[in-house]
Amino acid sequence: MMLGIKVQEPLALSRALMQRGFLALPAGITGFEALALTPPLTITKNQLNGFLDALTEISTDRVKVNGPVG
Repeated sequence: MMLGIKVQEPLALSRALMQRGFLALPAGITGFEALALTPPLTITKNQLNGFLDALTEISTDRVKVNGPVG
């Protein structure tokens, strides 16, 4: 599974997530920057909720998230 979330500063968001123990890579091309998510198929609900909590905390504090890439 692979997902992308369109964001304004994917590198900053990626670094902040890494500091919290989550791996997400900056991706995209100029003018369309995204955060690439590749969770394992065995991800637990608790792990997913932890990631979403961290993403929400970071995005409201540091980086404006535009929404999912559709």
